Amino acid sequence: HQIPNSLFGSFGMRHSIRIFFPRLAVKERESVELTAEEVGYFYNKALRPATLQVYPNIIHDLPGTWDISRFKDRRQRGGFSNSGVLLRGNKLGEFSRSMRAIVNANPDLRWAQDFFFGFEIRGLKQVTKHGMRDQGASEAALAHLLEYFVQPDDTMYVDVGVEIGVDEKALAWVADGHGRVVAEALGIEVADANRLVGKSCFYNDMTSCLEALAGFRTALLNVGEDLAVYLQAYLSDKTQTYHLEGDHGINYQALTFAMALLGNPPIFCKNLLQVLQDATLLLDVLLRIEVRVPLWRAHLALQRIRRTVLVANVVMLPRKIWW
Repeated sequence: HQIPNSLFGSFGMRHSIRIFFPRLAVKERESVELTAEEVGYFYNKALRPATLQVYPNIIHDLPGTWDISRFKDRRQRGGFSNSGVLLRGNKLGEFSRSMRAIVNANPDLRWAQDFFFGFEIRGLKQVTKHGMRDQGASEAALAHLLEYFVQPDDTMYVDVGVEIGVDEKALAWVADGHGRVVAEALGIEVADANRLVGKSCFYNDMTSCLEALAGFRTALLNVGEDLAVYLQAYLSDKTQTYHLEGDHGINYQALTFAMALLGNPPIFCKNLLQVLQDATLLLDVLLRIEVRVPLWRAHLALQRIRRTVLVANVVMLPRKIWW
C-alpha cells in the first residue's frame, strides 16, 4: 500500500498498531511516513484531547504538546525512545470514536478524516513447519494461526515461507534468475514476472558483495492466484548477526571507532572471526522465499514451486568456502 501512516501503539513484545490516513494518499506525496508537522498536529488536536475525554486519569502522564514529547524522548546519541502510556483495553472503542468525532469537527483536520487502524502481529515465524506437499499439516498450521484472531476476515494477511537446504552446503539465489523464481512463486508467466523485476519497487539485495548473487524483495498488488502483496527471497546466513535495535531488526553488527581501538587485535574483530569459524563447522546456509497473502490463501501459497526451477536459479557451495 501507499497510505501514509504512523505507529500508534504496541501490545505484546513485538505487536503493533498503526494509524492510517487515506486522505493523505495523493500522487504528489513522496513518502508514506507522516511529517513531523502532521504527527504533531494530530497529537495536539485529536489524540491528546480524546485521551482527556476517555482516560482522564492518565492525562498527566502524557506530554502537554508534541514538541514536549520530542524533547523528552530524545536520546543523547540521536533518535527518539518513543515512550508511551498504558491504555485500558475495554475503552479502546470509545477512545477511537472520541478521536474520530474530534477530527470530524475540526476543519483543519480534514486530512485525518476516515483514518483507520492496522494491526501487525509479529514473532510467529517458524511456529509451524511442515513439508510442502503435506496438505493436512498445512491446513493444521493455518488452523493454529487462526487461534490468535477473534474473527478472521479478508483484511488479514499472513506471511508463508519455503525453506530449502542441503546438508553441509551453502545455497544462494542467482541475480539473473529472479524473474523465473518470481514467476514460479506467484504462478504467473515469466514475461509478467520480468516486468515486476524491472519496476522501481523491486529491490535486489546483493549477497556478500557478489553482484551475481542476490536475494530480492518487492511490494505487490494482489498478484497471481494467491493475491500476493509482498514477496521476498533471502539467505539464512544473516541470522548470525541479526538482532533487534529498538523496535526493528538489523542484519549486521556495527563497528564503532571506540570498538576498533579496544584490544589488539580489536575484540570486535576477534568475536566476528569466531562467529564465522563456528558457522563453518555448524551451520548450513539455507534459501528462504516468503510471500504475503490473504489469510484464506495461506494453505495454498508457494505450493507450485518446482525443484527444477530452483536448481536452475541457485548456486551451491561447500559451506566452509561460503563462511
